[in-house]
Amino acid sequence: MRGKIIKIVAVIGGLVLAWVLIFFVFGESRNPQPVAQLEFWNVFDTTDKMKPLLSKFTGETGIEVNYRSFTDLQEYRETLLFELAAGEGPDVLAVHGSWIPKYKNLFHPLPVELGYSTEDVHHDFVDAVASTVILKEDDSETEIFALPMYLDTLAIYFNKTLFRNVLSKPYPAPELTWSGVREDVIALTAKDSDNPEDFILAGIALGRADNITRGVELFYTLYRQLGGKNLTEALGERDRDDFGKAYQPLAAAVDFLTSFSRDYRNQEYSWNSKISAEAPEKEIGVFVRGKVAMIAGYSYYFEEIKDLIWQQKKLGKKSIEISEVGIAPFPQIHDPQAGNPKVVLADFFALAVAKSSKNPLESWQLILELTGNSAQEEYFKITKKPTSRRDLIEEQKEDSLFGIFAEQAVYADTLAIVNDKLFTEAVADILNRVSDREITSNEGSKELEKIFASAG
Repeated sequence: MRGKIIKIVAVIGGLVLAWVLIFFVFGESRNPQPVAQLEFWNVFDTTDKMKPLLSKFTGETGIEVNYRSFTDLQEYRETLLFELAAGEGPDVLAVHGSWIPKYKNLFHPLPVELGYSTEDVHHDFVDAVASTVILKEDDSETEIFALPMYLDTLAIYFNKTLFRNVLSKPYPAPELTWSGVREDVIALTAKDSDNPEDFILAGIALGRADNITRGVELFYTLYRQLGGKNLTEALGERDRDDFGKAYQPLAAAVDFLTSFSRDYRNQEYSWNSKISAEAPEKEIGVFVRGKVAMIAGYSYYFEEIKDLIWQQKKLGKKSIEISEVGIAPFPQIHDPQAGNPKVVLADFFALAVAKSSKNPLESWQLILELTGNSAQEEYFKITKKPTSRRDLIEEQKEDSLFGIFAEQAVYADTLAIVNDKLFTEAVADILNRVSDREITSNEGSKELEKIFASAG
């Protein structure tokens, strides 16, 4: 009898052990522990937009990603720098291209064991990316500090109806050169001193920085097109125009831009401080109500224009139709049809890994996934932000609306901004003061020279 009891106990014990084993084996397979958990901070791209890409990555790797999106850039930058300085913050973070050289010591470069080299960056990404994200580490070997999911450039948004009806252009579009755009502006602009804004119709939003969202970027781009290469050495820079006359790029950029906004006696005068002075939408709002024929903007402007048109219609206010909106290449100083190289400035946030991250390998795996061919292809469908990869340029160039941005990415260039906050505030101040005729364009350029040189 005793032996029988022992056998029964043994059987029960065996069954219990078997159930325990089954629970651990199959229970673990149903609820596997993540390989790693990453914190990812980004700007502007909402969770809804990023979720498909992040879910795919988690499904393939088992690496979980906690995503946080910021809409206020100033808040993002301050929060990020505070956290990184304290050794905290995210594993993966978005960093503007102009920030990378200044803060590279806070980032963990791409690990060699992942097998992605600087040669791969040059092969896969357009030139402006490689020149920005590949830097020297400790003045010895070059390292990859970040990679972008997109690359944006400024283009011209224009009102097709005005170009057709006022300028009688059979194929309504702005001219390819700034001299041609100037002629368009003169023909389009209708001045009226009795109008509260001085204009019935303005040709282009140009010259100021307080009521033009990207006024400073416009200055940087013109400076670069005029032959400027290094703001901290701008004092000694010289170039020659098409007639062989020497000029200084910095002074020429200030003078040219503000000629559209500083003196009503100028033929090209088409913008002032009165237009959209208090409106949060600035020049975009003026464009939507049909008051200005051209504005400069990035690819995401189209959605902002479309949303604002919808809001205006909902309120019963005057607005243009979305079908009237065209996008044209950013104008050039020198005629590209005469064989001159084209210049635009690249603008992008790249993804980097914080040096404080406990999972740098997994973090870089995520970045390589998000900046790869298939992810960028999907990202363009979701956001319409143009690609930073060479192998997607031709495909995106075929897009009837956004193809301009993909085409411009090929020849997009960079400009070293030593102290972006200082430089941006200085340029904005000078453009506004010159436009208000508080100082001359020559005096303004000399002030900028001193500020830039001291920062270098």
